[in-house]
Amino acid sequence: MTDWLYEISQLGMELSVENRQEAFDYIKGLIEKQNAHEASDAGESFDESDMGPDEAKTTAMACPHCGAASVRYGFKRGKQRYMCKCCRKTFVETTNTIRSNSHQSMGSWETVAMDTTGFVPLEKTAEKIGASVRTVHRMRHKILVGLRRQEEKSPTILGNTSEIDETYVLDSYKGKEIPEDFYRGPRKNGSKARAVK
Repeated sequence: MTDWLYEISQLGMELSVENRQEAFDYIKGLIEKQNAHEASDAGESFDESDMGPDEAKTTAMACPHCGAASVRYGFKRGKQRYMCKCCRKTFVETTNTIRSNSHQSMGSWETVAMDTTGFVPLEKTAEKIGASVRTVHRMRHKILVGLRRQEEKSPTILGNTSEIDETYVLDSYKGKEIPEDFYRGPRKNGSKARAVK
């Protein structure tokens, strides 16, 4: 899941509005296929011929803890539960993803991801998905932490020519002890800083 969010964030800035909507519709179609497949696991009617050969869900999933094969092991809060054959730990599909321990639907996560890349305020996103601003804030931070971890795993390499502008940052020493050999003396109210000689 983190991979597609990373790709969206990278491409989202470069896409035009029409292309962004086209990508959004494509992702929405994939989500609908996944939701239909999850509905079939819950016992509702579903035709597997709608899915491509690579999209068919297998009964075994790799364990997120050790990587070994697993078997289906009942359900946990409506989600298919698995148990690892090697380490005997149980997990669901969202374990160790940004959707872990989340009660929000995949559509809500998709909306938050699109609004994050589109710089939409939290209040508007919360209104769209029908959740509190606090929930959307946490979801957005999970997405951003996932993006940061992805960047740490495979850092972005700049091209041959890169330009950097200077940035001026004000020094603040409030609450800190200033060393004896500091380059300037302490300021008094209403006076300008003088260099220490």
